[in-house]
Amino acid sequence: MLDAKFLDDEISLKPKYSESAPKSYLFSNNFIAKAEIPQVTKPPVEEKSVPPLEVKKLPEPVEIVPKPPLEKVIEFGNIEFPNLVDSYQVVGDKGIRILDKETAEYVTSKYVYAQAFGIDETLRIEKVSLAMRKFGGDGTIYIDVVSNEGGRPVLKGTRSLPLFLEKIKKGRGYYWVDFVFPDKVVLEKGRYWVVLRHSGEVIMNWFYIPGNPYGDSDDTRSTLKGYKWEDIQNYDFVFKVKASRL
Repeated sequence: MLDAKFLDDEISLKPKYSESAPKSYLFSNNFIAKAEIPQVTKPPVEEKSVPPLEVKKLPEPVEIVPKPPLEKVIEFGNIEFPNLVDSYQVVGDKGIRILDKETAEYVTSKYVYAQAFGIDETLRIEKVSLAMRKFGGDGTIYIDVVSNEGGRPVLKGTRSLPLFLEKIKKGRGYYWVDFVFPDKVVLEKGRYWVVLRHSGEVIMNWFYIPGNPYGDSDDTRSTLKGYKWEDIQNYDFVFKVKASRL
């Protein structure tokens, strides 16, 4: 396609060469022909349909109640007893028993007494306390915590620090007397015995509850010779163990 405007014509013809036979000629002024730039039509962009967002319904929240942590330090034993109930009338260093109140054993005489207890986990023993009352005398008291064999105490165990009698208070009724150990005592799951021992002329009672309410029928024993534990008592001594879980 050509498009031109002729505003003014100036024609000047000059032959440059001749031909032997006539031909058709086309004369024109100088012009520049530009090629038409084809328009490139971009193909339409296909719109992809976006699937709708799938919204999943979340489950109802579940309330999680945390379990309370286990207490690290625990106390257990045959703990209940009438604290500070006076079951003796004391005259000097002697005690006159009031029979309608008294449930205690004179445990620093010629017999040795032991009370059993059991644990179902490994524990570190901090102290053992006995419900006792001091009447007089002199010397020391201490305890052995020993293993069990055939339902009786054995000689394998650990010994507490001694308590000098003058450092133990002398008061009305019965009260806790604490026994601590020189080293850390770790006990595995099992059955053990608390054996009360003394030196000198100590006069002390250990409170008990009749009828073996704490454990087994044979968990309180005594011996005259110190190792056979031939006598089974029909009561349970009052005691408690303070221990920590590992």
